Amino acid sequence: MSSPGRPPAGEGMYSHLLDEDGTFTIEPAVGVRPGFRPVRPLAVAQPYCLATFCLVALSAALLVAVIIVTAQHQKNQPQGGAEESSSSSSALQTQGQNVSTLVASIKKLQQEKQQLQQEKQQLQQDKQEKQQLQQDKQQSQQEKQQLQQEKQQLQQEKQQLQQEKQQSQQEKQQLQQDKQQLQQEKQQLQQEKQQLQQEKQQLQQDKQQLQQEKQQLQQEKAELLSRLSATKGPEVIGQQSSGPPPTLLPCPDGWHTFNSSCYMVSKTSKSWSGSKDDCSSKGGHLAIITTAEEQSFVWNLLPRGHWNAFWFGITDQDTEDQWTWVDGTPLVGGFWEVGEPNNHIDEDCGYIVKTRVLSRVAIRSWYDAPCSMDRRFICELERGGGANSAATTTSPH
Repeated sequence: MSSPGRPPAGEGMYSHLLDEDGTFTIEPAVGVRPGFRPVRPLAVAQPYCLATFCLVALSAALLVAVIIVTAQHQKNQPQGGAEESSSSSSALQTQGQNVSTLVASIKKLQQEKQQLQQEKQQLQQDKQEKQQLQQDKQQSQQEKQQLQQEKQQLQQEKQQLQQEKQQSQQEKQQLQQDKQQLQQEKQQLQQEKQQLQQEKQQLQQDKQQLQQEKQQLQQEKAELLSRLSATKGPEVIGQQSSGPPPTLLPCPDGWHTFNSSCYMVSKTSKSWSGSKDDCSSKGGHLAIITTAEEQSFVWNLLPRGHWNAFWFGITDQDTEDQWTWVDGTPLVGGFWEVGEPNNHIDEDCGYIVKTRVLSRVAIRSWYDAPCSMDRRFICELERGGGANSAATTTSPH
């Protein structure tokens, strides 16, 4: 029951609600807009439900008490007389006011109940969100652990890579040192190479000069011998033996005689080895030319042409630049053209060239060429006996 000067029953009933542990307080503030709901933690859902139930039960008990009091008062009204009727009327008015107050309190409680139910629903939603957040937290913790493991693995890989990097840097430094050493050795070798090339050029110049001097001397010798032969006839100049000359076999048909040998110029072309075999089949060998007189004789046998080339018995197939005759004796001197032999394309066999150029002479007519080329050739056949017989031949072609 409410009294004048005091707020109606139930008003401000929840103005202060404090949990036993003092962790939560509801204080409606003045001036706060309607519908404002403070955010409550999920832990206060159960106390709110209990408070709501208690308020509903209290309201129902008050309503029942008012109804019972009113009924008893109506039963006792006729016995009280007129005086009592006035007091009863005031009591009824007071009770009506109390009932109205209680009805208003009940409505207010119902509104608060609805509000509490809404808050309950909100708390349940918050609870679900909390559960979802807990699940997310657990998942995040698992992901965190996974990331930590991956981090540790990456740190190990990083350490491994750092070690490999250090090793690579050491190897790089070693390679740079080796490179510098090799560059120094290269520079040294290049200097030695340049020095050797200079020495080689000097030797080649000396060699060419000596060859030119040698060829000049051979040419002068050949000219002197030619003049001497012209003054004394076609006989070969040489030391005369004290005894009778030895009997020499005559040359076969088609062969030309010079001293103790017969010479034949082939009409067919073969390789150097084929030419050698052909001469051997005839009992001779490829021509061996050791003197300027013999070179001039053989030269005069050859016909002129654009580039008439003839194999003879000289080669360096066994050892490069060590020319030997077919009988195994080494070459001494020779009648090479200037710049020959040059072994330009694996040229290991010698041939004589006679062209239409009249300035080309016998003592500079030897060249080297690949042995596989087909050319005409010159065979020589030993007659036996001495070496001082006269030279007999047909006219040169």
